[in-house]
Amino acid sequence: MSLQLNNDPTSQVRVIWESIPEDMKRDLLIVKKSGWSANGMANFLKRSRSSFYRSFPKEFKQSPQSWINEKRFWLANKLLASGIPKKVVAEEVGYHDLSSFVRAYKNFTEYLPRQTQCPTIKQLLNQHLGLNAKLWD
Repeated sequence: MSLQLNNDPTSQVRVIWESIPEDMKRDLLIVKKSGWSANGMANFLKRSRSSFYRSFPKEFKQSPQSWINEKRFWLANKLLASGIPKKVVAEEVGYHDLSSFVRAYKNFTEYLPRQTQCPTIKQLLNQHLGLNAKLWD
């Protein structure tokens, strides 16, 4: 995917959002609207927190926050690999502070955001995130 048509990061982000498969886009929009938090997601879905936290792992085989982080860093990888500046990516995935984003990204993926351009690391990140969809399609 080439984003050379427009150097404006905001319009580049829109182009990438349009390329995301509908089921993943739906999931991302839910977590984005819920403030990237499990409590926010329970509120968004109009469920009690206790009911939400009890039923979520039965359905998705992981905690709500793990699921949210998987979606969050999938999107971050897609944006970073497309050349979107780290600061814009951080804001798009709910971080107001770039250093917090870099730290969380590294904790989740074991790599720094700038390392996503390396083909070998791209392959390792695909394996680490365990997603069916490729991060850089």
